[in-house]
Amino acid sequence: MSRQTQAIIHLDKIKQNYQLANQWAPNSKNIAIIKADAYGHGLLKVATYLQPHVAAFGVAIIDEALALRQAGITKNILVLQGVNEAEELQAASDADLWLTIHHPSQVDLVLSTQLKKPIKLWLKLDSGMHRLGILPQQYRKAIEDLLACAWVDPALVLSSHFSSAGDLTSSTSAQQLEVFNQLIESQAGCQNLERSLANSAALASIIESHTDWNRPGIMLYGLPLFEQSHSSDKALQAAMTFNTRVIAIRQLKKGEFVGYSRRWQPKKNSSIATLAVGLC
Repeated sequence: MSRQTQAIIHLDKIKQNYQLANQWAPNSKNIAIIKADAYGHGLLKVATYLQPHVAAFGVAIIDEALALRQAGITKNILVLQGVNEAEELQAASDADLWLTIHHPSQVDLVLSTQLKKPIKLWLKLDSGMHRLGILPQQYRKAIEDLLACAWVDPALVLSSHFSSAGDLTSSTSAQQLEVFNQLIESQAGCQNLERSLANSAALASIIESHTDWNRPGIMLYGLPLFEQSHSSDKALQAAMTFNTRVIAIRQLKKGEFVGYSRRWQPKKNSSIATLAVGLC
């Protein structure tokens, strides 16, 4: 007999959380980030359900994007990791994907791989997270080179990513915002290009980061956004519930051990339930 252990996905809650992002930033467009199998909620089912309601989708790698295209998803899809090979770049162009450019080698790849039709690119600046992104001293040249390329869509999107938006006490996000804005404003012609800064936490807390495109991810699934308590904790709806059965209950005395390596002891006489999850 089945254990009756279930992870139940509430697609309507994901839609409600996306609509909340729209309420928080009514003058922006919001990309629904569904990378990593929609954070474990099911890539294809989530995308199919959300498609009529979202401005675009974001995924981590090109394989996810191509799987969405094969499943009939027609909305614009941004590949956050971009691509690193000419074959992938051509496949992205053929599938009308948007690509993030976060390293000079990717700029060189685009410039050296002639495409049949223009491809839309998002040029990512490392404004302080120091994980992915073009360095500030390389960013202006990357913009100029890409805009001069015949097979790059001139509607380039300039983007960056906050490292500490989830910490309401940190000044890092303000510093990153200043780095980004100063660089863009000092670059001729960039003022007319679209921008993207806000992730989920920034959407909820940094109005100045609400630009042309926001990238709500973890908030779509109802998880807390901040290290501190915040009004968004009650506004977001959990997109997954978990059901299972209790398969055993036993009574333990204070000081007895439970589980592998005898790692836990009850501080008082306790009832201990074992759930039907994983292996026994």
